[in-house]
Amino acid sequence: MQVSSLSLDALQHARRHLRQKLIFPPVIEPAYRATQDARHRLPRVILFLVAALAFALAPVYGPALFQPTAEALPLLQLIWLAWAFPALALAAVATWRGWPQQLTFHLHTAAVLSLWAVVLLCSLFAQLGWMEYPVGLVGVSVLAVAVFGGFRTRRFIIGSCATLGLLLWMLWSLEGQPKAASRETYLIVIMWIIAVGGIVSLDMLSRAAWINHEYARALSQRDGLTELLNRKTFNDLFQRVVAQAARERRPVGLALLDLDHFKSINDRFGHLKGDEVLVLAAQAIATTGGQRPLDLQARFGGEEFVLMWYDLPRDLFVEQVDRLQAAIRAVRYEVPGTDRSMHLTGSIGAVWTVPAAAHLGTELLRTADHLLYDAKAAGRNLTRLETYPLPDVDGGSGVGAMS
Repeated sequence: MQVSSLSLDALQHARRHLRQKLIFPPVIEPAYRATQDARHRLPRVILFLVAALAFALAPVYGPALFQPTAEALPLLQLIWLAWAFPALALAAVATWRGWPQQLTFHLHTAAVLSLWAVVLLCSLFAQLGWMEYPVGLVGVSVLAVAVFGGFRTRRFIIGSCATLGLLLWMLWSLEGQPKAASRETYLIVIMWIIAVGGIVSLDMLSRAAWINHEYARALSQRDGLTELLNRKTFNDLFQRVVAQAARERRPVGLALLDLDHFKSINDRFGHLKGDEVLVLAAQAIATTGGQRPLDLQARFGGEEFVLMWYDLPRDLFVEQVDRLQAAIRAVRYEVPGTDRSMHLTGSIGAVWTVPAAAHLGTELLRTADHLLYDAKAAGRNLTRLETYPLPDVDGGSGVGAMS
């Protein structure tokens, strides 16, 4: 299970303002672009590979199809083989092999610009009388990038406008027959409208589908009030993390936190105030670390929270638990109807070990729960922490640390 790293508020805001812009807020746009890059990987390979093969074979079919003059043919072959083919082939290979993102981005940009530039040059040569070349192929190349590329809409619009603008300038500057230029202009403008309209529509639909999917996924994984992971998501991930720790012989630390006397807050001030306190507590928990990919922070139920750290040394785990206790004690909430505020406190049961078997997650939770009960029985606002090996399936000791 992959947990969404985007907050519900950010996703909801992006959903509401989707139609106003062609881009998500900076906190969301990179995740969308990563999804789009993965989705368009194969279509981009096909686009660049087909175009590269077309230029690689152009010296074979080009003389018969385009009828270049003897003086223009060597220059055309140089453009096809030394410029267009390498640029497009490199982009295809980079996309297929998954080269570094920044390098691939630059190769994509170079390939698209090279494709458009070469067909523009061929159109220019046709206007100069050096060869036969259909002007409409410029529009076809723009449409191909729009359909198969999946590139950023704004950049595509800018690039396509510049390309077709140059083509129109060539037509009206060099074409000796105004009627022919008018017909070609009509065809080019229609293709541009289809390409730009299509890519804008496709981008809007893709963004709407993606943001709604991400919001639904985040909503199903997170507690709606605190935005921490919910109990079900935590249970699914927790067992996997413990199993990985057992395989790799890595330590895990687990802390159960229960807010002290939370029922009295609901009884005295109402459930809305209780919800406010839960949100404040969750915000304090979020500041105490646990943000690495395999760390977990969840609302376990009611006023109880659970935190897990993967592959954290014992001393650092103790520091993290101390920070958690201090963060909860620092929470203050206003008393309704007065100018007073009250401190929040919590009881913590924490355990650190290297699990000896994959199925010992339940035992780890049970141990932390017993420690939490001891902390509450001893007067609350306390931490009970132990580090020791958990029992193995055969009743022996697991791999753990000294107490």
